[in-house]
Amino acid sequence: ANQKPKRILMLFPGGDGVMQIQRKARGIWFHLWGNYLIRTRARFVDAEDIAVSVDMPSDKYVCCVKDRCRLGEQHAADVSAIIAALAARFPGAEFYLVGTSRGTVSAASLGARLGSKVAGVVLTSTVTQSGGDQSGLSTFDFGTLKVPVLLVHPNSDRCRFTPYYARE
Repeated sequence: ANQKPKRILMLFPGGDGVMQIQRKARGIWFHLWGNYLIRTRARFVDAEDIAVSVDMPSDKYVCCVKDRCRLGEQHAADVSAIIAALAARFPGAEFYLVGTSRGTVSAASLGARLGSKVAGVVLTSTVTQSGGDQSGLSTFDFGTLKVPVLLVHPNSDRCRFTPYYARE
């Protein structure tokens, strides 16, 4: 296609973030069909915007379910390489990182680490509470984000890691 998007929305799903994208006889198959961002990704696409669902590295499916991976240098390097490849294919497009639930850990951390490569960050149902060995964004310094940030949070979210009262 000859699409020349102005914006590329990089979608980071919640849960473990592992989609295991595969080509099968009937087309593309992957886990996380029920995840909000994955399920609604086509709604983010129009003449000026495209959506890219970001999977975790296939060689790290087991360890990447931890927040330390989403907050780490290797995750930033991997996503930076994806941005470079997409920027070469779609010159001039701006990149927005969109995360939901545990995917907000990726989006926020990457927004801070990748600096000017990113035009903005959208966080939906942000993981603000820690639990077990998962820190979420409970200790994240939002002041490190130098790009616009949009926080979207339902007041009826029942997840114990994304409570509405913690949105502030």
